[in-house]
Amino acid sequence: MSTLSLLKTPLAPRALVLGGSGGIALVLVMVFNTRGPLGFLPYVALLTAIAALLARHRTLRFGQRFAAAFAAFGLATLISFSYVVFFANPGSLGIPDLGGLLRFAFVAGILALLSAAAAYVTE
Repeated sequence: MSTLSLLKTPLAPRALVLGGSGGIALVLVMVFNTRGPLGFLPYVALLTAIAALLARHRTLRFGQRFAAAFAAFGLATLISFSYVVFFANPGSLGIPDLGGLLRFAFVAGILALLSAAAAYVTE
């Protein structure tokens, strides 16, 4: 069973729906919140929901569950970054190339760590 066969299971669309709703929650927290620590609540809720979803699909391999969790977290982060770049702070497009690359690598590393943790815990 390859990672591409993940698309044939119900895990992939459900994970993407969770990622989209998590991204919308992140945007809503950014719009209506003035306190910083509350911004982590959508990620905690998304991690809990992803872990519960992955627990239902224990028969899939670790790599497939990791890919589904990474796609969900990635979609949520992409939605929130899109809001920041295009609506909240359009001037942030002028970030130097190295700074943007380092920020992307850091965020991808955090997403991979969260995805691996969710896939491992639900084994």
